[in-house]
Amino acid sequence: MSLSIPEITLIAGLVCLMGLESYKAIQSGSWVQVYRPTLFVAVFLSFYALVGPLRALLAEGEVANFVGTSGTIYRGIDHRPFLVWGWLGAFVFYGFLLLGFYIQSPLLRPVRTTSRSSLDKVKLSGSLLCWLGFGAYLLVKSEPLLIATLSPFLSIQSIPVWSWLSHSFLSNYLLLSANLLIPGVVLQYGIWLRQRRHLYVVIAWFLIASSVFLIDGFRYRILLLVFPIILLWLFYAKKKPRLILLIMFMIAFVGLNGAYSVARHIGKQNLEGPQYEALARYNPLELLNSSFEEAGVFFTTSAAIHKVPTDYPYVGLAPISTALQQP
Repeated sequence: MSLSIPEITLIAGLVCLMGLESYKAIQSGSWVQVYRPTLFVAVFLSFYALVGPLRALLAEGEVANFVGTSGTIYRGIDHRPFLVWGWLGAFVFYGFLLLGFYIQSPLLRPVRTTSRSSLDKVKLSGSLLCWLGFGAYLLVKSEPLLIATLSPFLSIQSIPVWSWLSHSFLSNYLLLSANLLIPGVVLQYGIWLRQRRHLYVVIAWFLIASSVFLIDGFRYRILLLVFPIILLWLFYAKKKPRLILLIMFMIAFVGLNGAYSVARHIGKQNLEGPQYEALARYNPLELLNSSFEEAGVFFTTSAAIHKVPTDYPYVGLAPISTALQQP
């Protein structure tokens, strides 16, 4: 692995910014400082912008994962010349994030909900979010079953109306409404921490949300669901996460992420036999390595930065104007 001087400078600068932020949180002496959002961003950046591409450089000439990627060759294109732009983008992004975080830190006074009626209102809000998100999601996913079931009772004219609702631009909004399950479950779990009642309801909605996210193949939604629940418990107990437990959690999540990547790849290839038998052919290290498929987004981002504005012009305010002109 050979890095140029600009690449070494950008990587070292990014590591220094992350290291200083981590050191400041550790030295603060306050248990809550370790949960600052800048550290969470640093964790994600370290995976996507540091560990992922650097590991790809070390794995050059070897099979980096099980999706047809070898080294810095991603989707048939060698991204090695573009990586410096990705590291530049990561350094500028994180640097300005820290600048904005420290320029103005407003004093927030949290509103404590102590009465039973206020807690019940929050719990009801969580329940409504879950029903709204799951109901809208089912409206699209269960369309074939509902039409087949209700066709004897529906007129011929009403069936195209139902089909249009689930296949128009509204269908994407209805499917994305499944994201409402995340705040819905988290709100109900937060109230359970205070009241310790109706745990079965929280578990039921958690299983429903997890099933929906796994069926649709959105692993990041699983993380967005599980991680706030862990954070709420730590906040409730006023504890810092133990380093060893945090490392074990990250390794387990990355490993499961890799196993899911391999299973999905096996499914796309339509291999014979159950997927768990195919997964058994790979050792844990191979499954762990396959999780770095996700870091491929750093390669495409680097190439995009390189090609703008030489090959493609700046789009300016086009995304904002498009969002305002159509739902």
